[in-house]
Amino acid sequence: INYMKVAQVLGRGVEGAGITRYVIELAAYLKKSGIDFKVYVVDDKKWGRGKFQNMPDYEYITKDNIDTFADDVLNKFDYVFIHSVPSTKHSQWAQDGFLKIMKDLKTKKIIFQNDHKIASIHRNANFFEICQLCDGIVSFSATSPFFNKLVQLFGEDIRDRYIPLINGFNFDNLVQYRKKEHYKKITYLGRFATFKQPERLFAFLPYAKENNLHLEMKGVERSLGALHIFYDDIGKKIRKHDIIEVNKKSIENGILPADHKDRSLKHIYIWGPYEYEDGMETLSSSLVGADFYHLNADAYGNSIEYAMCEIIGVGCVPMFDYHWAENTWVFEKGKQTDKKYIDLDTYGLFLKKDLSNVKELVEKINDIYSNKALHKKYLDCSLEVTRNHCDINYIYADLIENIAKVEKAKIVKPKSLF
Repeated sequence: INYMKVAQVLGRGVEGAGITRYVIELAAYLKKSGIDFKVYVVDDKKWGRGKFQNMPDYEYITKDNIDTFADDVLNKFDYVFIHSVPSTKHSQWAQDGFLKIMKDLKTKKIIFQNDHKIASIHRNANFFEICQLCDGIVSFSATSPFFNKLVQLFGEDIRDRYIPLINGFNFDNLVQYRKKEHYKKITYLGRFATFKQPERLFAFLPYAKENNLHLEMKGVERSLGALHIFYDDIGKKIRKHDIIEVNKKSIENGILPADHKDRSLKHIYIWGPYEYEDGMETLSSSLVGADFYHLNADAYGNSIEYAMCEIIGVGCVPMFDYHWAENTWVFEKGKQTDKKYIDLDTYGLFLKKDLSNVKELVEKINDIYSNKALHKKYLDCSLEVTRNHCDINYIYADLIENIAKVEKAKIVKPKSLF
């Protein structure tokens, strides 16, 4: 496999979210394995979050070179990994030029589909046509809404191109953040997305004062989808009474007490996008890290989100979605075990979507906070199990092996949907 030459291509640019993280982790593995690779980025849109992560060096695909880029550059590689494609909001030259690249590629093309929701997939320009031109389709599940849509368009045979996607993660980079002492605090980490449901944190507010439990969100900005987190009445622009927005201006106005324990217990403190180191530092001081990643049962594909890995890596007790834990198998050395996450006694706390077990979880948090041995059990179990589940050496070795078996696909004409 070392003879492989791989081009990693980001058609949307460097967004600074999960796909960027995936490219970074995979590039680190390719480098470590002696696989020759280069990264190419379409230079159309710039993302604010893009500079917050440590991307490998890359070269730009520009308006001037895009038309001949396949022949001039990419056809010299054995494999082209398409990690993202331009969105429908990108410039027309990027959308058309990228499709031309895909049609001109003679080498093996592998597309990575890291999105969970069919709505976000529809925001990709020419996406289904691009998938159909690819020889391998790496995705979380062969029964997801995305894959079912491909089957509807191109027939059952397209499932043969499926390659399982599991997020690989290197936990060694986070050891430096792990703390001996933690604040009695729950930190929701990550951007707003409807399937991550940060608003579940509000259910803990009624218990915060009597249990001396601090609450915060790190990474939630006031985007359209997140307005209900910031306003009691969106139409009338009535601010939420139980949050404190933390930004440069509010810090200058003394909204954040110097001593952590002087923070209000009647409010959730909310920070917007964060730089990676700063986010990990904040998170690592908390007893509990929360991510409520929730999908349909057949869409998880036994994957763990990066924010979930980060929560565990920096030494927080994880608080995840109950439904995820019921529907995700534990993996070890790249293979499925006979246990699901819900079966593990000291892995983490699992919050039900209907919020019916909040009180019970608050009691567990109190137990963990007051019992050092129990706290250690949770931290050791979650780290060991997740590290085994996401072990880069197994996950990416499997991925590369599966990709190496890929045959050139026969192109199927789509069925008319009308």
